Amino acid sequence: MTLTAGTKLGSYQVTAQIGAGGMGEVYQAHDTKLGRDVAIKVLPEAFAHDPERLSRFQREAKTLASLNHPNIAHIYGLEENAGSSYLVMELVPGDTIADRIKRDGAYSIVEALAIAKQMAEALEAAHEKGIVHRDLKPANVKVTPDGKVKVLDFGLAKAFSDNGSSQDIANSPTMSGAATMQGVILGTAAYMSPEQARGKQVDRRADIWAFGVVLYEMLTGEQLFAGETVSDTLAAVLRQEPDWSKVPARAQRLLRSCLEKDPKKRLRDIGDMDLLLQENPDQTGQPQSRTSSSRWLWAITAAACLVAVGLAAIHFREKPPVAPEVMRFQIKLPDNVVFTRSAHPSLSPDGHRVAFPAVGADGKNGIWVQELNGEDARELPGTDPTLDTPPLFWSPDSRFIVFDSNTKLRKVDLSGDPVQDLCDRPSLVAPVGGSWNRDGIIIFGTNATGIWKIPAVGGPPTPVTVLDASRHEREHELPFFLPDGRHFLYFRNSSVPENTGLYVGSLDDPPERQSETRVLATGFGVDYVPSEEGNSVRLLFLLNGILMAQTFDLGKFAVTGEPLPVGERVDTSYETAHFSVTPNVLVYREKTPEVGFQLTWFDDEGKMIGKVGDPAPYITTVRISPDGTHVAFAKGANSSSDDDLWLLDIARGTSTLFTFGPGKNEYPVWSPDGKEIAFSSTRNGVYDLYRKPSDGSKAEQLLFRSSDDKRGSS
Repeated sequence: MTLTAGTKLGSYQVTAQIGAGGMGEVYQAHDTKLGRDVAIKVLPEAFAHDPERLSRFQREAKTLASLNHPNIAHIYGLEENAGSSYLVMELVPGDTIADRIKRDGAYSIVEALAIAKQMAEALEAAHEKGIVHRDLKPANVKVTPDGKVKVLDFGLAKAFSDNGSSQDIANSPTMSGAATMQGVILGTAAYMSPEQARGKQVDRRADIWAFGVVLYEMLTGEQLFAGETVSDTLAAVLRQEPDWSKVPARAQRLLRSCLEKDPKKRLRDIGDMDLLLQENPDQTGQPQSRTSSSRWLWAITAAACLVAVGLAAIHFREKPPVAPEVMRFQIKLPDNVVFTRSAHPSLSPDGHRVAFPAVGADGKNGIWVQELNGEDARELPGTDPTLDTPPLFWSPDSRFIVFDSNTKLRKVDLSGDPVQDLCDRPSLVAPVGGSWNRDGIIIFGTNATGIWKIPAVGGPPTPVTVLDASRHEREHELPFFLPDGRHFLYFRNSSVPENTGLYVGSLDDPPERQSETRVLATGFGVDYVPSEEGNSVRLLFLLNGILMAQTFDLGKFAVTGEPLPVGERVDTSYETAHFSVTPNVLVYREKTPEVGFQLTWFDDEGKMIGKVGDPAPYITTVRISPDGTHVAFAKGANSSSDDDLWLLDIARGTSTLFTFGPGKNEYPVWSPDGKEIAFSSTRNGVYDLYRKPSDGSKAEQLLFRSSDDKRGSS
């Protein structure tokens, strides 16, 4: 059944067709009930005439809907209208890997491995639940404009089959015309594993094979197995060996393990991919040269971390030799002093100290400073930084540290003078990052408005930038003065991914007339070091979880050349990547394995009773319903992601999505009878108040909207 724009399927209004294949036709549609755009996949007509098959598909689809992972496109539901069955799925923006290769050719090794890691995380999450994709291919993997990988159609190959096996090798999305039964889909010929091609039963190792084929195609720009006919393609899968000379050395061990034709010899767990990557090659697979232009990059490839034991940093001499000497050390905090969850390390401009927030033995927040000469970390008296409001920043002479404290922006002198107030928060919003130039001007970002400036001696803040409602902007944050002290880089956050990223601002331009040209598509702030040439700097920024460096032309205000990897597993919170750099030192907080936050019951004596629900990388604002049967909480991929509210059924231990974005949806408050939940959402830039029935029977309603953040309380 082909649909046209304007057709309604229940509460969904079709806006455009976006795909077609053996699985059925795919449309973009608008959910008029919940006010969001979705993807609709209309199932083949064979389903409507086969009740047993449709029933089995419903059971499979329910299992697939249980997959909750940031790199897997979600299935929202299976519905029926006028005799047609259709899946309602997450609408994912961006290009598929197939689209990208067709347009631009092969990926760089850095880009390919960053995407491959996210693909692997999606596969690992599904495999742990016993779900195999069976049809992984470039057309089933999308990369959103902000670099997030989404694997599509997860496990639908099995769901669409009539028997759950893989006995008929002709049942492929690209071979639907040759299929023995219309719409039966169990794998695409060019990406089938040899056991699939032979008609044998498959397990997770079939996905690992397909992963290898996709990665090979990303790295070479060429399809690994191809033929004029289906038979020729399957014959190539069974007999042909890859041309390893086309693959960068860094990825060869991994690909060889994934592309073993004997599944018994193949990599058994996709989560082990990192163990098979060669160490320290550049994009060509060879060791990096030590030329003067890349000397500092070579010197800081070792990892640094801020975890339970402390913060490691990399320090080398001001005039590094051809092979710079790398020194390592750790911060050792006193007993009963711990780093805050999002403690951001901030290096002094002279490269001699690193500052960070920590919680003292008395339970109070404070700013601590570690001398890089190895002395113990010490607390700066009188400092009380707001918990987890990032980050601290320094004066150009490395004498003062500026921080947010409750309702004020303050500075502390390392010499021991009393803490000084600089200004009140504008509109009571939280400052997020800042910079201090040599002309005595401080700029700082906020979590709900634009960039502001004040004199370094203190005074009322005045706006430097303003949010652009037409671009759906939510905040301007993390400004960083460029060397001229007049221009600055800053992060614009928008509910439209194409508008989120790094921009250049100027103190000389009116707030409403700042440049709208995005410099870099990133979801986090940046730092930089001057280059030897003087007409450029090297930006450091996070891309797909990897810390990258790229030249930024100060004349054109644009990045040039290719980005180079500096470090991996850099931790993040809010819109901040936890690293700091000077010309001679790089320090960053290493991301710990994502075991996630876990909802846990305790009795009134503090003894743990048990755990409920699944762990997640980020959980906050937990509220129990009045009758004690449900828990409302906010959950996201990390603290900088768009968050949604979930409802946990305590008895069943299952969670269901309660809000559907955009923005951050947090701070739930139950009504006394438990029938409604009020919550705050940033979908219009600041936290406005909404209400919604707790059973999800109606869409949310706006309760109160204004220019300030609003949070309910109970």
